[in-house]
Amino acid sequence: SRADWRALDLIGWDIEAQPLSDLVGDSFEVVGSAPLQAGETIDVEFAIRNQSEAIAGPFNVGFYIFDSTVDFNGRTYRDLISAGLADPIGEFDFEGMLPFDTSDILRTSLELPVFSPTYTFGGVGDYKIGMVIDPNAEVFELNEFNNTGVGELFDFETVFLSPVPFPPDVAGNTFDIT
Repeated sequence: SRADWRALDLIGWDIEAQPLSDLVGDSFEVVGSAPLQAGETIDVEFAIRNQSEAIAGPFNVGFYIFDSTVDFNGRTYRDLISAGLADPIGEFDFEGMLPFDTSDILRTSLELPVFSPTYTFGGVGDYKIGMVIDPNAEVFELNEFNNTGVGELFDFETVFLSPVPFPPDVAGNTFDIT
């Protein structure tokens, strides 16, 4: 930990600093046709990059949906999640990454919630679907602030959610069941 390294430095031990990994989103795309609907299962394709000379240990990638009108005001996805402004919709586990390596383009399925506190206007409108690399900060990194919010199609995409169709009104109709 940082405190351990600082303590060793204070007592005069000559410790050579170890390089740290630096994980970032390299690409992100929602696959399929638009518009999307709440409750639908979608696929996303994404790639992660370790842009440092250090090996990254095991980590996961969390996927989230949030209203596109949310003003970041210097906040990260982690801030939005803790404030209840983003909903988790899935995750993907990595065993680690080599230095200066980029993953293959990976694909995973995510289920959009039917109802969500982040939905405005009943879930109709523009939303962002994005990823947070190492959301639990398991990997000690050179820069923890670039694990999210790098940019559109790097770690999120803006999508349109259409209204969820209601079942047809069948009141008063007769049916023949055989």
